[in-house]
Amino acid sequence: MTKALLPLLVLGAVMLVPLPATAAPLSPDFTTQIRTYEQTETGSTPSTGQRPQRTPAQPAVQQSAQVTTTQALTATAPLTNTTILTPATVLTATTALTATGAAGQLLPEPAATADATALDEEYSGILEGTILANRTDAQVRFFVEGQTYEIAPLRALSLELPRETAVLNLFNCEASKSDADAGCFWDPYLLTRDGFYEVIIGQELGDEISLALQEAGAPPSNQIWIQNRTGERESVIVNNEVFEVAPSSVQEIAVNPEVPVIVQLRSCIVAGTQSICEWAPQGVEAGYYYGLVRNDSAGPNGTQLTGLGLQGVIASSGETIKPPPQALCRLRVPTLNVRSGPGLEYEIV
Repeated sequence: MTKALLPLLVLGAVMLVPLPATAAPLSPDFTTQIRTYEQTETGSTPSTGQRPQRTPAQPAVQQSAQVTTTQALTATAPLTNTTILTPATVLTATTALTATGAAGQLLPEPAATADATALDEEYSGILEGTILANRTDAQVRFFVEGQTYEIAPLRALSLELPRETAVLNLFNCEASKSDADAGCFWDPYLLTRDGFYEVIIGQELGDEISLALQEAGAPPSNQIWIQNRTGERESVIVNNEVFEVAPSSVQEIAVNPEVPVIVQLRSCIVAGTQSICEWAPQGVEAGYYYGLVRNDSAGPNGTQLTGLGLQGVIASSGETIKPPPQALCRLRVPTLNVRSGPGLEYEIV
């Protein structure tokens, strides 16, 4: 019986062995989803029983896109075109104007040509005493106190007469001519000490002129005349107009007699080789003849003060204005009582 059952047991065991089931083919849609999932999976394959987690790749791409868009904000670089505004530095060229003059010097020093400079040196002396001004364009020659002098056109010179009066012999023709020429001769005039005279054209006969000497008179009522007596070329400002006056020459300036006339003159403080200048106003009267003079005085801390001033010479009435007397004051004390202080322990040096 056992042998009879043995085949049955073997058959049953065979039947109990699980046969490999033939897996049904996956649908195409499911297969595609698996492949899509594997393609989007960036990590390792999940283990059995672990739920896979998807990494959102697309949002990361969007974030990188946003980062690149911030590069568009770097387009602020065109704002660097504001450097075009930097040509405003051209305005700093106006500082060159302050170099002419800072508060120190608002105008450049008066300049002259080579010929004028040589003539300025010839007439660099300060005019004082008896003054003779050549108001013509001719070279003037005259003889006084045993010496012969010549004055260049539109210049002047001064004389120190030894006596109260003197006789001046003026050659009435241009200095280039001779007394042998027709109509040329020496004409005598009387001079007084510290007088002011002008050589003018007395007569004009065609191209020929006859010179004459006369006392200086007042200018017209709508003018002021300024003679530079400083010995240096100077500049003055009248009605916002700059006039450069050569040494010993006369500058005629038109003014309005109905309004006050202000003349700006240079005033400087000198310390060693450095100087600072400014323009100081001075009121003048129309119809007056003025002399431009220089006043030098000692300043504080070893400095020197140099200022220009206008000194009236002839009033509008034609009357000669006498210069103010020059006086030197000295204080003399017969006895000086000096105390050493609150106690006797202080020495007096």
